[in-house]
Amino acid sequence: MAAIIIPNTNIADKANFSFNKKYVYLISAIAALGGVLFGFDLVIISGIVSFFSKHFQLNEYETGWAVGCINLGAAIGAVIGGKLSNTIGRKKLLMICAVLFALTGAGTGWAASFPVFICFRMLSGVVVGAAALVCPMYVSEISLAPMRGKMVSFYQLSIVIGILVAYLSNYLLLNTGENNWRWMFSSQSAPSLLFFAGLFFVAESPRWLIGKKRNDEALIILNRIGDKNYALAEAIQIENSYANQTK
Repeated sequence: MAAIIIPNTNIADKANFSFNKKYVYLISAIAALGGVLFGFDLVIISGIVSFFSKHFQLNEYETGWAVGCINLGAAIGAVIGGKLSNTIGRKKLLMICAVLFALTGAGTGWAASFPVFICFRMLSGVVVGAAALVCPMYVSEISLAPMRGKMVSFYQLSIVIGILVAYLSNYLLLNTGENNWRWMFSSQSAPSLLFFAGLFFVAESPRWLIGKKRNDEALIILNRIGDKNYALAEAIQIENSYANQTK
């Protein structure tokens, strides 16, 4: 559908709209789980440094590089994440991030050499950087305007939850033998796969769909969020925002 035409009714009156807030809460909470990955990866290494440093026989500079290289990867991920999300869609990119985060966790944990360890660690950073950009973007685009701030705050909460889960994971795996640090890194695959499974239950961003001229699909999703009046009004508002966009 190339354009959306709103009939001559008082659709602009938001008092006439009805919303499915439970659905919005559900998909926002699932998308915000990407913050768990960020928080988890942020602190998981804090309980592992002494173990992998001893295993790879690292000096202080190599240890610092091992800990900090993820930030370089995250910067790269943040730079490319926006472009990728505009190309393939918010949902698909988040699903890719979830899978890659699981793989990089296992790859970092079971790396046979220090260079391989660094490669997986940096790739994990790229994934985290991209997810950190796209998750709140998706939540803001799928949420109702009056609820948008509250929904995006779910992402901040999930970061804290990720930090807590990482510390708990390190504690539980501390006494699992000489390969304990490998299992600690690999444990990040669990929340990643949970995030991936949850993404099957969320819809694509209606804003992205309209930007790709897939208006019929966007209207279906908007009809799940609110009634027909809301869907039409929101769709036309999104179209207008694209028309008035300045690059």
